[in-house]
Amino acid sequence: ETRDDLSQAFAAVGMAAETDLLWWMEHALRALVLHSQVSSGMWRRNGEALENENEFYRMNYWHHLLIDMDLLVLRMSGLVLKHEIFFETLLTRFELSSWLRP
Repeated sequence: ETRDDLSQAFAAVGMAAETDLLWWMEHALRALVLHSQVSSGMWRRNGEALENENEFYRMNYWHHLLIDMDLLVLRMSGLVLKHEIFFETLLTRFELSSWLRP
């Protein structure tokens, strides 16, 4: 029921197609991928600027405008999109697809 209601809400604002939802979640997903990469030390050679930006992104004072909204976008996308498409997109952006292939 929630999925149908959410699908209708997206359709009402002109985002009924799967490609629309993938486009909508792209920025949030890229921000979360960069956040995880910086948190795991993959961007350490680029200096402290990116680490400071990463800290600002998840900082308690601003989290409701930044990371929380990105997580909400992904949750809503995950409810409406086909599960295979959603997880394939997540795995591709996090560059984990090749790790899960037999």
